[in-house]
This record gives sequence, structure tokens and C-alpha cells, in this order.
Amino acid sequence: DGETIGDKVAVPLTVTPAAASAPSTTTDGPGLVSVTAGEQTTFAVFARDRFNNPVPATVTVTSAPTLAFAIATGTDNKTGIPLPAAFVTYTPETIRVLNQMYVVTVLIDGVVAKTANVLVAPAPAPKLLSATLSPSLASVDLAFDRQTNRANLPAGYTVPCSAVVTSASLSSLGSGPTCVFDPTGTVFRMVFGPGATAMPTGAVSMPTEFTLRENAVAAAGDISYNASGAARLRLDAFTEDPTLVTPVVALAAPSVVGTCDEVVLDAGGVSNAGGRAVNYAFTLAKYVPPKDGETIADQQKVAALVRGLPQNSSSPRLSLGRNTLPSGSSATFRVTATNFLSLSGSATAAVTQGGRPVPLVSVRGGGGVNALRSTELVLEGAAGVPMGEAGFVFDSVSGTCVELASLASQPELKFQWTVMVGGGEGSLALLPELNWAAAINRAYAATAASPVLRIPPNSLIPGKQYVFVLTAHAPLDPSYRASDRVSVVAALEPLT
Repeated sequence: DGETIGDKVAVPLTVTPAAASAPSTTTDGPGLVSVTAGEQTTFAVFARDRFNNPVPATVTVTSAPTLAFAIATGTDNKTGIPLPAAFVTYTPETIRVLNQMYVVTVLIDGVVAKTANVLVAPAPAPKLLSATLSPSLASVDLAFDRQTNRANLPAGYTVPCSAVVTSASLSSLGSGPTCVFDPTGTVFRMVFGPGATAMPTGAVSMPTEFTLRENAVAAAGDISYNASGAARLRLDAFTEDPTLVTPVVALAAPSVVGTCDEVVLDAGGVSNAGGRAVNYAFTLAKYVPPKDGETIADQQKVAALVRGLPQNSSSPRLSLGRNTLPSGSSATFRVTATNFLSLSGSATAAVTQGGRPVPLVSVRGGGGVNALRSTELVLEGAAGVPMGEAGFVFDSVSGTCVELASLASQPELKFQWTVMVGGGEGSLALLPELNWAAAINRAYAATAASPVLRIPPNSLIPGKQYVFVLTAHAPLDPSYRASDRVSVVAALEPLT
């Protein structure tokens, strides 16, 4: 059906591409030359006929060892012909083998068009970025720049510290440290054991350097050589906010002591110590003599007291003995606690020397109690005035303290439970989790004024440390009082 133009006839012709030719097909891209393990790569396949015309074709790719290839095609909007015939994307893998080779074969309509030997280089080994002392001063975090082959370990799985850091680094962690990787394998946490000596940059001593062991850490999937390197321990709080790692100390002492009662200063429970030894220095911050004046003997007693206060003690508890201060005087003692970073915190406590016995108070459980959050917490206290071997009285005739044999009767005492909050002592109502104001808790709140304190179930926050204080005093003379404290940590129900 041609069209006549003058003496010629124009006949339309349709030219169709010839079949795809494997020898004429070309490829382009790094994915057929040299690649890196673990990093996605690509190459393009241009299918052509024997006249070098672009033609559609079915592209398949195989390899040895076997890899997974993603093949995508694109079509030219004008001609409708795929140009190129395919984009091929894949991620090579290797098991830390030097000069690992993959043989990649490209087929056009089932015919081999290209065979390439692709060199696969190992991925970059993880780089040790930093060694950071935690704000709690109790552990060190080694941070890597990428995911390691220690990722996705079972929850709570511990790794021998000696398998990751050298023996020289291990010695600074103390006795029996515990080590774990985080789920991503990018952070290795080393928790100090007793006797740790690791020091950060900026401290008085030389900073500790942590060095990786050989054959310890590689990239995720073992697609790199082993990591190596070292990092000096640092503590960001030194420059950001030193108060975060400065010791916080509270000094407990009897506010009033009776004749021949023992004066005990207790600075236990210092925070920001990192579980290491703390140095305690005790001083007399203020002294107020008796209102009716003091004798030379009183002055000598105070001078002897000042001389005997330790300035470099490893114990937070100091007993000053009995009949320490002149009767009617008062003294304010200060304790300064210094941690291993040479940072110091102080606290004071005032003691007044009375002329009569002060109640003896104790809380069952001693220094610490562990409890289940889901059960009612019962703290039992006891108090009474000193009698028998537990009490002493000053004998004006002999000028010495003698044991009090007995009392005619035990006087009634008043009780009050309080809690340590922010380094001071306050009402239990300051703890919002107790919800004392609720009608359902009124019976529990009433026990705060009795020897036995009851805390309702499911009130305490798991893992938080509470310090409860029981104080007892005579009804008609509250100045003669004594107290005892107990530390409580609530835990969730154990898994069964």
C-alpha cells in the first residue's frame, strides 16, 4: 500500500532489532572490577544485536561463590527499548580472606555474554573511637565507629574482658570485672571490680590507656580484618560539669548526747565514689561553750578532741568516745570526702552535749534491706533509755563514766520515721510514690509515728535506694533524741 509521488512509489518499512548478541553486549560499572565486602555495588548491562543496536533481552547473573543479585530494568521513553538492558546490584561478602575472588557471569537470553573475576577486598576494620569513664565512675565504655561481630549477643551475655583488651589494660579494671557488648556491638562496657585503678585524662595520676587484643573484634559478619588500636580513658564531666562526679556526702550524728553517751559520726553512703576507696577528713567546724562558761578542763578537753580528729581516714565512721564534750556545750563537725579523682564534697552535723541519758534506737535489718516491690515493706524499730551494760552515767565523785545498773521504769518515747532526700532529712510525704495523702494509704501513713513503719505494696521504685530514719525522743524533752537508719532497695518479682 505505497504512496505514489510522481513516478515513484514510497513504501513504508518497519525495521526491527535483530536478536540480542552476546558478543556485542557490553557491561559497565565497578561491580565487575573490584568491590569491598559488605558494601553495596552495581554494574549495568547493555544488550545489543550484532549490528550494535540496543535491543531488549533477558538478563541473568550468576556467581561462584553464590551471591544474591537484584536486577532492575529501565525503558527509554521515546523508543521503548530498555537502555541499558539491566542494572545489577549486589553486596559482596567475605570471611576475612585475602584477595577473595568471585567469578561473576552475565547471560543474555541464556547465552554467556561476560565473565569477570571480581576482587573482593575486606571491609574496613572497626575503629576504636574512645574510652569513656561512665558518670557513675563504675565502668568504662569502649566505642567503635561501626557495628562489630559481637552484635546481637544474648541479653546479659558476658564476654571475658581478657578476650577484648590486653592484660596491661585488664589490670586497671580491678579484680573480677564484668564485660558486655551492647546489642549493636558498637559499645563494649567494662564494669570495674574491687581494687580498680583506671584513671581518666585530667586526673592527678597518669591516664589509663586501653589497648585492643589481636583477633578480638572485627566488623559485623566477619567481613573485615581484626580491629586494632588504643584509646586513653577520658571523663567528659571533668570539662562539662565536675559536680556530676563530685562526692555527695551526708554526715549522721546524734543531735544531743547525754552524760557519757558515745558520740559517733557516720558519713557512710557517699555517692560518686565509683566503688573505690574514699578519703575522709574530720574537723571541728564550730564550737559553742556552755552558757555558764567553761573551765580550763573544758578547754583542754576540746583541744584534745581537735588534735585527735583524723585527717586521712579510710573509714567513714568515727567514734569520739564518751564524755567527749563539756556538759552544756555544742559542736559542729565537718567531714570532707575525697574520691579517687581528687574531687571533694563536705557535710556537717551538730552535736549538743547534755546531762542525761539519750534513748538508744535501732532498726532491724542493720545497714541494708532488700525487698520485693510487690509485697508490703515492714521496718521494725526499737528504742529505750540506756540501762544495764548498754548505758553509762557520769559519777561526779570518781569523775569517771560508770555502767548504769538499772532504771526504776522505762519512760514512754515518741517516734518519727523520716527519709533522706537530697542529702538532708525530710518527711516521708516528700516521696510522691508513697502517695500518703490518698485515703487508702492513711493507715500506712499513721505508722510513720510508730516504731514499726509499713510501706504499701507496689509503692517503691525498683532499683532506687531509700534511706529511712527512725528517731525517738522523750515526750517532754524532744532535745534528748537519737536515731538509726536503714537502707532499702526494692526489686521486681524474680522471673520463674
